[in-house]
Amino acid sequence: MRTSIIRLLVLILLLGMLPGCGSKSERTTTFGPDKVGSTVRRIDLGSEHKVFGLIPYLYFDTKGTGHVAPGHLQNDEIYVGYSKFYDYDEGEFYESAEFSDSQQIFRGAVLFNLSSITGLSSKKIDKATLSYRLKESMIQDEKGLRLELRKSVSCARKLYTANEDWKEGLVEDGTELPKDRLVTSLPEGSPSIDGAFAVDVSREVADWVLKPKTNFGFVFVGPREDGYKDNEACASRLGDFTLKVNYTQWMS
Repeated sequence: MRTSIIRLLVLILLLGMLPGCGSKSERTTTFGPDKVGSTVRRIDLGSEHKVFGLIPYLYFDTKGTGHVAPGHLQNDEIYVGYSKFYDYDEGEFYESAEFSDSQQIFRGAVLFNLSSITGLSSKKIDKATLSYRLKESMIQDEKGLRLELRKSVSCARKLYTANEDWKEGLVEDGTELPKDRLVTSLPEGSPSIDGAFAVDVSREVADWVLKPKTNFGFVFVGPREDGYKDNEACASRLGDFTLKVNYTQWMS
């Protein structure tokens, strides 16, 4: 009888040491971004000169629409999408005028420091939600017609994880943010009138809490990243990033 009681006490003690058997607390923490960044890669479709009023190669659309891109970045904002850069100058008959045609491909990234959760001894991620807001979009169709969709259509269409570190701020040297695993496709329109978006990223945050060294943040990618000859463009500024994490913590 005494031996059975001792075994029962030992079993209760062992069970009490397991994460799920102590007292638990359901918590919520909302993080602001620890780092944000954007990259600009330029695809040159060609450049040429006109000599003595003649065009050597009939490549350029002389009805190009110039530079198309969203406004200047504010604090903790990113670019995402693609824009048009077109330059055409007729010049005088005997002048040598330049023609240029290129696209700019934007990617944006955001990183959240989760150390306040990863440092806990016993925890479980219940849900994680990434939220952001559309600040401005510059959109035009293939003929160069500017569309009045600045506050209603987002040009961020894919969300990835990053697999290596990246530079903060705007980088225009032609490098691209390193995308890794696809998290989800992103909606074009927001269900909210103030342009707010919310995305479930529970799996990714749970992975990062388990393996903190793999957390390089999220990468936003636009609808296309190839070169094209028309005047189409879709580029957005996004901001107001937050990461809301619901988790359970067990007390020892």
